[in-house]
This record gives sequence, C-alpha cells and structure tokens, in this order.
Amino acid sequence: LGHRARGQPAESEVSLLSQVLAYVVPLAALVAALGVVIGLAFAVARVGSPPVGPASASGPAEPKRPRSAIGPSLSVLVAAGACILGVLAGRAIAYQRSLGGLGEFVDAVVLTFLVILGVVGLVLIGLFATKIRHGQISRAIATTLAAAGLLAAGTVGGNATSSASGGLYHQPVVLEAAGQTHFELEPVVVPFVAKDPGRAACSSVPDGRTVAAITALELGKLGSGTLRATLSLTAQAPDRATAEFFIDGADLQEGSIAPSWSGSVKVTEIGVDGASGKLTFSGLEVSNPAAKPDSGSSAVRSTAPGWPASLSGSLSWTCQPW
Repeated sequence: LGHRARGQPAESEVSLLSQVLAYVVPLAALVAALGVVIGLAFAVARVGSPPVGPASASGPAEPKRPRSAIGPSLSVLVAAGACILGVLAGRAIAYQRSLGGLGEFVDAVVLTFLVILGVVGLVLIGLFATKIRHGQISRAIATTLAAAGLLAAGTVGGNATSSASGGLYHQPVVLEAAGQTHFELEPVVVPFVAKDPGRAACSSVPDGRTVAAITALELGKLGSGTLRATLSLTAQAPDRATAEFFIDGADLQEGSIAPSWSGSVKVTEIGVDGASGKLTFSGLEVSNPAAKPDSGSSAVRSTAPGWPASLSGSLSWTCQPW
C-alpha cells in the first residue's frame, strides 16, 4: 500500500474543510449582520422618551422634557435623504442595464441587491426597536420605517423615470457624408501625380454636426502607390489638428510595409462646422523607415527604398451636407 507524504493533507480532509467553510462563512456573515441590526435597533429605541414597560409603570413619573424643533427637522431630513438616495440608485441601475454588457448587468444586479438589503435592514431595525420599546413607536422608529419605504419608492421611481429624463445610455450618432479634396505636394524624390478632385469621406463628432475626421481616399499617385490620408480636426483648437498620409498597401509588393507620414498640421481656413477648409503641413517625417522583422518568419520586412523621408504641402477639403 502506498503511504501519504508527511504533512500533506488528504483529499478527503481538504474536501471536508471546504464544505465546513462553505457553511460557516455565510453563517458568520449572517450573525454579524443581525448583530449590527440589533445594535442599531437598541440605539434607535433609546432615542426619544423612555419606553413604557412594567418597571417604568410602577416607578415615579418622570418630568416631561421640553419638545425641540430639531427632532421633526431631522426626521424630514433623513426621510428626504433616503428618497434622494433611492432615486439616484434607481437611475444608476437603469443606466447600467441600458449599457447592454454582461459586466454592466451584473453591476445592476449587485446594486439592486444592496438597495434591497438596505430596505430590509431598515425595516428590521424599526421592528426590533418597536419590540424593545414594548410596542411604542417613537419618532425615531417612524423615521426609520419611513426611510425604508422612501428608499424603496425612490429606487422604483428613479428606475421608471430614467428613460423619460434621459438617464439611459444611447449609442452616440456619428454622421457621415461624401467629400472632395484638393491636394498639393511639394516636389519629392519620387514622381507624384495628384488626383483633383479626390474622393473623401467625412464624419462628425458624436451626437453633433461638426466635422471631426476626414478620410482622403485618393490624393494621387506617389511613385507606384496610391497616397491616402486621415485628418483629425479639433473644433476647439484648430492648431492641434493632426494628419497621417500613407500608401495603400494593396499597391506594394508582398512582404513590404506601407510607408506613412504623420504629425501636426496647421488649419489655415475653416468653414461652418468644419464642412470645408484648408490645412498646410511641413516636414512630416516617415514613420517606419527601419526594417522590421515579420512575426513568425525569419524574413525581414522593410519599406521599399526610394520613398521620401518627409512630406510638405497643403490639402483642402469640402464635405457634402449631412
């Protein structure tokens, strides 16, 4: 018969320990939660006049305490806070569900569980405090029970009104339109034949009508390749616009890396909502002049020789109405 190594627990012992912990941990958490609820119930029961019970009934009557305006104001404040918290929680639950992802749905379920836990906890605190006061419901107990009801009602109301009040997520709408470009390139080491006008595609900012990006599909022939470009416009700061010029990879030999030139450009003219404009650029350096190893292969991929080290020129565009 084989022998178990010294100090190594048997699989049955590990399994038994796991089963014990599976019951002990939730039970301990439940006992701790009940302890907190009972402790808060005693605290709520002590707020206000002392409870009337067998001991207090046979003893001398205590002098009446003067009423204070702080008690009612504090009760209203607590009840209003519970309602507001419920509305915010309900809107958060509705928003998480509207995102549509599994993680967001789990977050909504967790938040719903926490709200239910809070409502049940407040109700239990109110009931235990009432029992401690021998059935007398003080202002503190009534406030606790009202907070539970307003928390639940606020959550339901906030969830139900999220759609009407714009509290749900919606996919941003990006408008698209056709456009045309006019491109001028300063002389470089390879011949360039411009395409005038060139085709372009314009797209707007999310949920807006301002042009945010332009894709120039055919600026012309640079050497043996078709030169294209992507322009990113910043409406708030036109001087921070950027551009990337690149050769269509379909025009290159297999195994070659398409060269590209990118950097900041200067917008010199801009129309309404960016629907038309002009930019200039100078000294945009090639981004990938060095040879790069092809993953999974011992061959070396590199840009074809003879591409210009930098580009300078101007580009103007016009977008059709959305």
